[in-house]
Amino acid sequence: MTGGFGAVFDDLHQTASRITDVVAGVETLPWDGPSGVYGNSAVETGWARFIENAKVQVNGLRGKANEHGELVRVAAGEYQVSDDESGRALSGSGIAALLNP
Repeated sequence: MTGGFGAVFDDLHQTASRITDVVAGVETLPWDGPSGVYGNSAVETGWARFIENAKVQVNGLRGKANEHGELVRVAAGEYQVSDDESGRALSGSGIAALLNP
């Protein structure tokens, strides 16, 4: 049986991979503040703190994104198993022929 839940399993797996790819792309961005001497150590310290805070936030988002991507993969697998089981049950009862003429 295909698409019993209206879910396209391959699309769900691809979406999970895209989630991971986007986060990996963010990690490759440069993490340096503007270079130069501003004549004020507080400005340089502020940039350093900003960059460090941004890294912490991105790391947190990476963890959440990876978690969500994995949950999408698991859901796709569970939908596939359930869809297959439903298909087998319906094919044995003759109802499948009525649903998929």
